Amino acid sequence: MVEGRKSQIKKERSLTPFLGEAKREDVDKLLINKISDALNPEQKKNFIMNLLQEMRREGTLKPVDGKRGKGAMWVLHKPSS
Repeated sequence: MVEGRKSQIKKERSLTPFLGEAKREDVDKLLINKISDALNPEQKKNFIMNLLQEMRREGTLKPVDGKRGKGAMWVLHKPSS
């Protein structure tokens, strides 16, 4: 069930106009309520962390100016095929 939700969240390109460039905390606030309440708050944070890491590796999420870590800004990116 979690995998299906992960795919759904990744496919929601409608997030792009709302996010533009966003800090990690903004992404967390946006996604936290979209994740199943069957997960506790720590599990939700881990889910978001894993999702964002996977998206970064796929090239779907990129850091602005190459900066990563605390205070970094992120942007959705359509990977080249």
